[in-house]
Amino acid sequence: MKTHLQGIGEREAIKAVDLRPGMVTIWNYGCTEIIKDITVTKSGKSIKCTVISEYGKEFTRTMRVNRLVALKN
Repeated sequence: MKTHLQGIGEREAIKAVDLRPGMVTIWNYGCTEIIKDITVTKSGKSIKCTVISEYGKEFTRTMRVNRLVALKN
């Protein structure tokens, strides 16, 4: 599967439900985040990821389980 990132182009991607702690995701224009922790919501339709940005800030990102997410090579 592939996804298109702005400023980068086509990248290989996986579904958000397949993310694991320690993986490094890449977003538009090359911003990266390290997955620290993952929790499935009560409904099971979304996941909440605790991530650490490339600037060292920690926050929570919520995504639907079928969302495509690009990984840094």
